[in-house]
Amino acid sequence: MQYTKEIISEHLYLIDKSINMKYITNKSLIEWFQPFIDTITDEFQVPYLLNTSERFRASPLSSTIIGLNSANLLPDNALDIMYKNLIFLKDNNISSDQSTKETRKASEDKEGWSLGEGVSVWSTSLAIIALLSNEKKDPNITYAYKNSVIWLANQRSSGYAYQNHTNCDKNSIMTAHASYALSLSLKNKQIFKFNRNEEQTIINAITDSFTYLKQNIIKKKYWVFNNKPNSYATIWSLISIKEMISCEQIQTETIETIETFYKDVYDKCVNYVLASMPREIKCWDSEQIVKEAGAKYAKQKNYHSFSPTLILQLMDLGVSAYHPKIINQICWLIDNEGKWKIREYDKDNMCTFTYAMVLSAIVKWVNAVGKENARELINNRTSRTRKLTTLFFGYPYMKSRPQVMLYKNKMISYIILLLIISLLCILRGYIINLFKWILNLVLTNGDTILINVISSGVYYFLGLLLTVMVSYFLRRGK
Repeated sequence: MQYTKEIISEHLYLIDKSINMKYITNKSLIEWFQPFIDTITDEFQVPYLLNTSERFRASPLSSTIIGLNSANLLPDNALDIMYKNLIFLKDNNISSDQSTKETRKASEDKEGWSLGEGVSVWSTSLAIIALLSNEKKDPNITYAYKNSVIWLANQRSSGYAYQNHTNCDKNSIMTAHASYALSLSLKNKQIFKFNRNEEQTIINAITDSFTYLKQNIIKKKYWVFNNKPNSYATIWSLISIKEMISCEQIQTETIETIETFYKDVYDKCVNYVLASMPREIKCWDSEQIVKEAGAKYAKQKNYHSFSPTLILQLMDLGVSAYHPKIINQICWLIDNEGKWKIREYDKDNMCTFTYAMVLSAIVKWVNAVGKENARELINNRTSRTRKLTTLFFGYPYMKSRPQVMLYKNKMISYIILLLIISLLCILRGYIINLFKWILNLVLTNGDTILINVISSGVYYFLGLLLTVMVSYFLRRGK
């Protein structure tokens, strides 16, 4: 059965011939992937952690498929087997996995994923997204989970919770994942062969989800989870709303409303996420994305995201692969292979799906910037010239690129700063005379100590104002 793993290795070898990862990172693509290949079974089952052989769950498998498909890193024959494994885990557990405790489903959850984890909106949404993440779709496979799509649509209560259960609260993350899965399903209605009532059920769920997301955005800038601003929630809400826009089955007027809202909040939301990323070459902090103390099936659920994997979605949303903060994350990932861990609960081994998603992000980034540019951006990260040009222009300097790229926010900031300085120069006479008048008033009516205190305060205030203005505009452009 070792041949089955060679299927993936051969596919990675062909990809590496075009991107040449060893030229960029001193390790070939197959060398990067070897820990993942060594961990998955001959049947392409994916355990929860690297270098282990237990805890085979649907959600980690779904996340692995979604990540690898986003960078086209799975050959069709391997993908077909993984799809069948994912369908199997909907209602079954792997017999050799002694770590599985859950062996029942409530009757109302018959069509949801997954038995081993306890059925949830989370698991079902990820499974549907994974199964629809590849252009090649087998009607025989879609038939096997058509009812799961309808089940998911019916789990909403305006928005979605982890489970449609009294102890679980609605939130933007579950609503975004569920509505994204339903939008993908609606776009593929010919394969599912939904009848009119089923199609309308899905449309109603999507439009209700949009209303929920629209009502719960904060300052048209970000979405929250557990009452805290959350980059994962913000990115996935945008991804979901973007996908809704392409659903032709939804009424034109509704689509126009959704599209108008998306355009209205896009810049602020993306800027919020970019602002949450570190400026230095260090790991982007993880965030909690599931927190359930009283879920069904006597389960306590606490999930966190490994934030650097969000690079995949950021690039899908149109963020440039040349953005300095994206490059910093890629540099950190390449330099810290053994630290791709969610610090809240990854102690020894890394999550298998996290490892696969990180490698997908790196490959997708290399494909976006090109082999030569990737090598230069990674290897010249500490040069003073690059740091200086990045500060003023917003993009790293590269000798191989003839054009100069100026980050839009930098340009706007400099224009505003130039206008302010010009205005100060034009009005300098008036400002000086006003200052003299105030000073003369103080000299006429105050004592020496008061004069010195006020004068020092004025000088300090003017100096502080100038410093803050310059610092603000430089930060705003980053």
